[in-house]
Amino acid sequence: MLRQAMRKFSIEFVYDKGDVNLLDEWLKSVLKIEVKIAKQDLESIIERNLILINELFQIVKVPCFSKGTILSIDKIDNNTNRYKADIKISDIEYLHENYYTTVISFSINSILWMLKTPVNDSSILELYQLIEKNVISKLNGVVGSGKSTIGILKNAYEKDIPFMHLSGGVYQLGWGSSLRLINRSVTDLDSVIGATIANNKMISSNMIGMSGLPSPVNALVSDVDMALQIAKKIKWPVVLKPVDGDRGEGVTINVNSPEKLIIAFEHAKRYSQSKRVIVEREVLGVVHRVFVVKGEVLYVVKRVPKAVIGDAINSVSELIKIANRDLDATPPWLRSEIFKSDTEAIEAMNAFGFTMESIPKVDERVPLRMIESTVFGGGSIDASTQIHKENIRIALQATKLTGLEIAGIDIITQDISKPWYENGAIINEINVAPVLGGSEVSKQNISKFLDRVIVQNGRIPVSIFVGGERAMKEALKKQKKSIKKRVSCYLTSHDKTLDKLSSEMIYTNKSLYKRVKSLLINKEVEELIIVLQTDEILLKGLPLDKVDDILFVDEELKSIISNKEFSKSDLPLIELELEKLKQGY
Repeated sequence: MLRQAMRKFSIEFVYDKGDVNLLDEWLKSVLKIEVKIAKQDLESIIERNLILINELFQIVKVPCFSKGTILSIDKIDNNTNRYKADIKISDIEYLHENYYTTVISFSINSILWMLKTPVNDSSILELYQLIEKNVISKLNGVVGSGKSTIGILKNAYEKDIPFMHLSGGVYQLGWGSSLRLINRSVTDLDSVIGATIANNKMISSNMIGMSGLPSPVNALVSDVDMALQIAKKIKWPVVLKPVDGDRGEGVTINVNSPEKLIIAFEHAKRYSQSKRVIVEREVLGVVHRVFVVKGEVLYVVKRVPKAVIGDAINSVSELIKIANRDLDATPPWLRSEIFKSDTEAIEAMNAFGFTMESIPKVDERVPLRMIESTVFGGGSIDASTQIHKENIRIALQATKLTGLEIAGIDIITQDISKPWYENGAIINEINVAPVLGGSEVSKQNISKFLDRVIVQNGRIPVSIFVGGERAMKEALKKQKKSIKKRVSCYLTSHDKTLDKLSSEMIYTNKSLYKRVKSLLINKEVEELIIVLQTDEILLKGLPLDKVDDILFVDEELKSIISNKEFSKSDLPLIELELEKLKQGY
C-alpha cells in the first residue's frame, strides 16, 4: 500500500491514566472509528491518538491516510506525570504547520478527555461541538478538496497510486508521463469551454437540441410577464429553475397555474446570479444520472427523492421522527440532510397517496420531496444494467458535444430501459464535475473510475545510483541506453539535471528532493534516474514512496547536513532509507 511522506511532531501531555475501554467506546460508537488495538498501555493510547488525528483531518477533506508512527515516548516530569511523545504523521503539501498543531493538540486533549468522560447525550453533543469549533471551522476548505476529491484520493491510496497536493485542492495522481490532475471529479483533460457550456443550462440545452438529441422545450426569461407568456405557449405544467443554479436549488416542478408560477419565478430568481430563470415544459419521469468517463458509461443511477421507508408498523410522522433520531446518533459530518415534515413534504407525500397518518408497507418509499436534489437530499438506485443502448448513445454523444472527459448526463425518463424516442425522454442537463462518491453506488465505482483515468498505477520506472563520480558515469550510461530506445529518460543529482536529450536543465536550487519533485510533475518524464551523491536523504528523504532499482556504486558521498566530510558511519542509515524505498514501506 502507498506510503505517504511523513512529518515529525512532538506533543506534550499529562497522563493520569483512565479507562481505555471507555476511550474505545467513544471512538467506535460515537465517532464511528474502527479501532483494532487490544493493548491498553500508554503506547497503545498514543496509537489510538494517531488514528484519531487521521480521522479528524479526513473530516475536513485533508488526505492523511498513512498510519502514523511513534518515535518515542518519554516522561519529562515525575511529579506531574508529564510526557513527551515524538510522532510522525502524513505530510500534505501546502498544509501549513499551524493546521497540523491545531489538530494534533485537539486530538490528544480529546483522547485524554474521553479516557475519563462517560458516554451520554450531553457529553456526545459536547464532543461534536468541540470538533466543530476546533477542527471543522478552522480547517474546512484549507486544501480546497470537495466530496469527490477525498473519495478519489482514498481509493488512489488503497490502489497504491501516488498523489501529491499541488495547491488549492488540485491534486496530481501519478508521476511524469503517467500523471493526471484532478479537482473533484474534473481532470486535466476536461475541456474548459465544455465546462462553460455545462455550467449554463440554457447553452447546454440549445446545443443538445441543435445536435438532434432530445432536449427540453424551454426559454430564458428575466421577468414574470415573460415567464407567463412562455408557460402559456409551451403549455402547463412547467418547471422553473435558475439558469446558473446548482445542487437543485431554486427548482420548482409541476407549476400549473399563473399563481404558482409567480411564486416559483421569485424562488428561482433568488438562486440565480444573473437573475434569469428558465421556464421549461415538464416531462414525465425521473432523473437518471449517466456517469460518463473517457467515452464510456461508468454507471447509471435512478435519482429518487428524499424519503422514509415503511415498516408496516409506524406512521409516516413516526418514521420521520425515527429517521431524524438515527441522524442525531451519527456524527454531524457523516449525516445526510434531515428528514423534513414541512409543507413541501406533505405535498409530495400527498401526490403519492400518503398522509402523515399513513402506515406504509414494509420497504415502501414515502417521498418527502417531489424531486431529488443535493440541497434536500435523496437516494440513488443502480440502473446500470437497465439502461437501453439508445439512451447510452445519446449520453455519450452529449458528452462529446462539450469535449468533457468526465460528465454526468441527466436523462429524464419514465423508464430508462426504453429508448428515449418511445417515451418522450429528454437530456435534461450536462454536468461538469459530477459528484463521485456521494451515494453507495457511486462509491463502489470510484475504483473503476481510477482504472479508466490512471495508467500503470500512475507510476514510471525510477532507479537510484549511489556514489560519487563513478555513480554519475554509470547513471549516464543507463540514461543513454534508455534514450536509444526512444524513452524520454531524465536524470538528476542534487546539482545537475539532464533532460531526455542529455542536455542540462538549469535550476535555482541544489536540492535532490526538490529536483526529483520537479521531474515527477513533468509530463515529459517517462523514466527517472536519480544519482544520490549526498546525505540529504537523511534530512528530507525523497518525494517518492518506492523505486524500482538501487545500485550502490561507491561510498564517495558528500555531506550537506554537517558541512563537513561525509561520515561513513551514516551509510547504514542511508541504506535503511533506500531499502524502505526499494521495498515500498
